[in-house]
Amino acid sequence: MTETLLRVLRESGYSVELASRPFSVAASEVGRASVSKVLRIPIFISRIYRVCRAADDGALIFFVTNRPASFLVDCAAAALIRLLGVRRVDYVHTVGFADLAKRGRVWRSLVRWFIAGADETVCLTNSLASDLEELSASKITIIPNTVPDRVPLSRFENRDRSRVRVALFMSNLLPEKGASTFVRLASVLAARLPDVVFRLAGSSNDDRILALLRHQIDEAQMSERIFLLGHVDGEKKWEELAAADVLVFPSEYRFEAQPLTILEAGSVGTATVAYGVGGIPETLAVGLGEAVTPGAFDELVSSVERTLSRARIDDDRLDIADSYAVNFGEDVFRDRWTALLGNLT
Repeated sequence: MTETLLRVLRESGYSVELASRPFSVAASEVGRASVSKVLRIPIFISRIYRVCRAADDGALIFFVTNRPASFLVDCAAAALIRLLGVRRVDYVHTVGFADLAKRGRVWRSLVRWFIAGADETVCLTNSLASDLEELSASKITIIPNTVPDRVPLSRFENRDRSRVRVALFMSNLLPEKGASTFVRLASVLAARLPDVVFRLAGSSNDDRILALLRHQIDEAQMSERIFLLGHVDGEKKWEELAAADVLVFPSEYRFEAQPLTILEAGSVGTATVAYGVGGIPETLAVGLGEAVTPGAFDELVSSVERTLSRARIDDDRLDIADSYAVNFGEDVFRDRWTALLGNLT
C-alpha cells in the first residue's frame, strides 16, 4: 500500500521521502504495548522532523492511527508538523476515531484538535469518512486503495471447465480474521459441492492458532478437502488469487477498512464474499462480490454457494476485473492523488 503510493507519486513527478513508523514489525504486535515501542518514539519524531525540514513547499502525507497510545504519538508529531509550518494530509485507513473521542472529555478535545489540524483528509471509503464526520471533520476526500497490475486477464480466460473449483481464504490468522469460520464453512459445503476444494493461505507467529486450525480440520475429517498453504506472497499469491473461484473473507475485525486482498482478487476477476464490516460493503458493491451481515454464518454459506455456482462463467470474471479497473485501478488512484495534491499548491 505505502510502496504503491510512493511509486505512483514518484512516477507523477513528485519528490518523495518516507518517514516510516518503527513500532509494530509484525501483525501480532499491533495494539500491544511494550518498552521497546516506547523507546522508539524519539526515532519516529526525529524522522518526522527530518522529512518536514526537507519538505520545502511540499506537504506531508500522514498515515494516522487510532490506537490510544499510538494516537498520542501522532498528536506529538502533528504538533511538530504544525510548528514547522508544513501542510499535512491525513491518510485514514481505519475506523474508530469517534470511539476514541468517547473515552472522555480530554480525548474528545485531542481528537477534534488533531482532525481540525489537517489541511486535507483522505479516507479509503465513505464509511471511514462518516466516522470522522461525527467529529465535524471537513475537507475529506475519498481515494480508495489500489494494487499493482500483476496478472493479465488471459490468465483466467478460456479456463478448463472440467477442473475442480476453488474457495480461497487469504489473510493473517488472527482469530477475528475468520480462518476458523472458513474451516467451518468448508465442512458445511463439502458435501453439497463435491468438486470444490478449500485453500487456506495465511500465517501466524502463534503456533497455538495453527494447532487449533489443524485440530478443527481433523475433527471435521476435512484434511483431504482443506489445504493449509501457510504464508504466500509474490507470484505465488497472485497465482492463488487468479486460480480461485471465490475469495472468502469472513473477518469480524472491528477496525477493518478496505482490505488489499479483496482488491487483489477483484483485479484478477475473482469474486469475494465477505462479512460486511468497515469499508467492505462499499468496496464490493461496485461489482466485486457480495457482503453479508457480519457474523451471519448461514448468509455467508449461501452467498459462497451461489458464487461458486456461477464461477465457471468467464464473462463474470471479466466483468469483475473491469469493475475493479474502473473504480480502483492504478490510473484512477494516480489521478485522484495528483488532483488532490495539485489543489494544495
